Amino acid sequence: MRLLKFRSTYLRPGSPRFPVVYGGLLFAQSLAAAEETVSDEMRVHSMHSMFILAASITRPVDYFVKTLRDGRSFCSRAVDAKQDGTTVFMCQISFHLPEEAAVEHQIKMPSVPFPEECPELFDGIKRILSEADEGRYAIESYRKERLRDRLAERDNIEEPLFEMRPTNLEEFLAIRMAQKRSFVWVRSSQKLSDDPRIHRMMALYNTDSTLAGIALKAHQSQGFVPSQVLSLDHSAWLHRDDFRADDWMLYENSTAIAGLILCFRSF
Repeated sequence: MRLLKFRSTYLRPGSPRFPVVYGGLLFAQSLAAAEETVSDEMRVHSMHSMFILAASITRPVDYFVKTLRDGRSFCSRAVDAKQDGTTVFMCQISFHLPEEAAVEHQIKMPSVPFPEECPELFDGIKRILSEADEGRYAIESYRKERLRDRLAERDNIEEPLFEMRPTNLEEFLAIRMAQKRSFVWVRSSQKLSDDPRIHRMMALYNTDSTLAGIALKAHQSQGFVPSQVLSLDHSAWLHRDDFRADDWMLYENSTAIAGLILCFRSF
């Protein structure tokens, strides 16, 4: 088995409150490293990962790519991300040579407001806080402080890579009774190149941005205050790659079960 090493020195946190590498970045950079070891014709179709330890943004992360199999239609890679010689993240990635579909089907597009009809997330937070100060919203003090923290974080980080527009802002922010399913329109904040690899990695980067909260929103809207929220493992399946991450994409997030401090979420 061949083992190749790639190093990343560009590391972003998920929040300025926690100077650790954002999980979606480890996910996307693992794919970037693995794609360097397969032919240009191969396309990623599934990724299965585990977050082992928090990685610091102050030191490089090395990605070790192991070739598990090279077939005519499929190939497999294992990626071990290490910092200071210790594994912080592991990922298995499967690639497929595009072929003509034998059968095709997919679920119906959900009926939700178009992105042009939905407020940008941070603009919406500002409006809600303003209306709360005017007495039009009854928001618990903890939720109000958390919303103010999110605005402060927005001003203290690099330009967000994605614009986000929840289809139901009040439920998304858990200031009204939330369901165990939510929808968010997302797209890159900047126009991207035509390189399809960039669009795949950007889309995968953002898959970890909204999932963590979906299991909590229904409970937070009833007063629950979480002490810690993090991802333990993360998987993604790409059934097609003819999309652009700088076009609007609808992320549907749902949760089926929570208990024993663990929960299952899907998008």
